[in-house]
Amino acid sequence: MTTNHKTNSISGLLVSFLLYWSLAFFLSPFKYVPWGSAYRYLIYVAAPISLLVLVNNLWNKTYLKIFVKNFIRFILPFIPCLISYFTVYLYHLDTGFTPYIKLNAICLIIIINAILFGVLVQSEKVISLKVFFLAGAFSVLLFFGDCLYTSIANSTDIFSIRSFVKPYATIYAHCIALISGLCLIGAFYPVGFSKKLRFFFLISSIFGFFAAMGMLAVRATILVPLFAIFAVFCIVKPKRKIYKIFIPCASILFLISLFFIPPMHEKIIKGVEEVRSTVLASDISSTIIKINSQQTLTKEEEVLKSSLNTSMGGRVAVWVIAKDLTKGKEVFGTGDGQPADFVDVTKLFSYSKDYLPHFHSDYVQVFVIGGLVLTIGLILTQLLLLYESLFSPLKMYLTLSTISFGVVDLGFCDLRGFTCFMGAWLIFSLWEKVKLTRSS
Repeated sequence: MTTNHKTNSISGLLVSFLLYWSLAFFLSPFKYVPWGSAYRYLIYVAAPISLLVLVNNLWNKTYLKIFVKNFIRFILPFIPCLISYFTVYLYHLDTGFTPYIKLNAICLIIIINAILFGVLVQSEKVISLKVFFLAGAFSVLLFFGDCLYTSIANSTDIFSIRSFVKPYATIYAHCIALISGLCLIGAFYPVGFSKKLRFFFLISSIFGFFAAMGMLAVRATILVPLFAIFAVFCIVKPKRKIYKIFIPCASILFLISLFFIPPMHEKIIKGVEEVRSTVLASDISSTIIKINSQQTLTKEEEVLKSSLNTSMGGRVAVWVIAKDLTKGKEVFGTGDGQPADFVDVTKLFSYSKDYLPHFHSDYVQVFVIGGLVLTIGLILTQLLLLYESLFSPLKMYLTLSTISFGVVDLGFCDLRGFTCFMGAWLIFSLWEKVKLTRSS
């Protein structure tokens, strides 16, 4: 054990329960499962039980000393983000602070996971790789089954269920793609898994990516498996030639297959057209101002408005709004986090009726809310996480995929997605710490 003092039987039972309960982050893509989304697991189960363990060891100074050391070690990469948020919150306290994204809850997730790490690491118990990847695979298959049920229940084909899971389609796809990528890594991880088990992980990952990209048609998830392949190929470095041949070939086949999944193929082509018709436009700001003030639009402006009422066009619109409204507020931001706080989105997106509740990018979102202070805090935290991931393919995959998703949507800034990220990060951190302790 890490300490000479063994935890008593009560603490031991509680810690064992917490260890396996930590796998509940795999529930992040689900909403209606008991304790669903994993956030409730942290608040209502993990937090009070971990505090009970601490109280039970309150007079054990050695235990508390080691707990504090590990708590600080875990939370260290997140310190820039926590400090910047607290600074921005205090700055906007008198004028009102409505960030839309649940920053308080995200900070709470970080702190609770740090407490869990400090409690769990002293038991020297870990979840095996086999159990971890099996839990991920079953989560993916359950999600795929849930998508099929949604299709049957609503009498629609499997490629048309996106509208029935709004507004959660994008974040569900993000979470399940993240978990599917873990399953893909599990299929090639250099440990003693049987061929049948590796095949099961591989098939599960395929079902998960199909659900995210085919059934829910979320383009942003394309980057997630590519980073998974990057992590496996460049960091794990499989020794067997078959793996070295398979991985790059699978990457090419994966990209080609996107064009044979009807919804994804259509969305990719449509996305290119949307970008072409909006990004190159020079009069977006003036058109948005005219729309907001109900002025008559020219034919060209009507065409531009129509282009802005698309998936990529909507993103371009809110990014332009963000650029305009933060002028003079670059340091601490505006304190607000919804496009509707600044323009009449019902007028701007009257064609699509998709009123875009946030700014569809981690970096734009935090810049609008907290300016350079919050943006630099987020980027510093991500850089520290990447630094910690240099020798861990699983951590590298987690970090890169979440960062990539956050470029065109909410990754770190979404409560459900961040809970999923942190759940896996906690388990990987436990593996590293216990392995280091045993080797020493």
